Amino acid sequence: RFGGDFLWRQLYNVLLAGNRMLYIAMFDEVDEGTAIFKIAPTQAQVPREAPFVSLDADGIRLPSDWYLRLVGEVSTYLHDGIVCPEEIPISP
Repeated sequence: RFGGDFLWRQLYNVLLAGNRMLYIAMFDEVDEGTAIFKIAPTQAQVPREAPFVSLDADGIRLPSDWYLRLVGEVSTYLHDGIVCPEEIPISP
């Protein structure tokens, strides 16, 4: 979590190790724990029927598509052959 820093560090380390291909599942892989999709940005937007975690659980305000944007950014680096920066290069 940590506002996406944890995911970004994982992606950065994978690319730093020389990997040039990543598989990140979307939407249809929820049961396998590999899905990335939009998330409620605040606890006020979480359904009350179950105990869900919102993006502001870390105390950081993020848009609902933040994790999709992060992996999209890494995809650009992979496709364009650009070196991935160590810190997240985009803002929420």
